[in-house]
Amino acid sequence: MLSDLVRNAYDILTQHFYKEENVLFTMAERMLSEDEKEELFKRIQEIK
Repeated sequence: MLSDLVRNAYDILTQHFYKEENVLFTMAERMLSEDEKEELFKRIQEIK
C-alpha cells in the first residue's frame, strides 16, 4: 500500500539524517584539519 511505502521511506530518511548528524559529521569534525574544513566550506558555497 502507498502509505506503507511512504512510512518506510520516512523511516529510512530519518535514520539516514540521524547517522549523518551524529556519526559522519561528528567524525569529519574530529578528523579534518581547520584548513581542510575551510576548503570544504568554500567548495560547498560554490555549489550553492
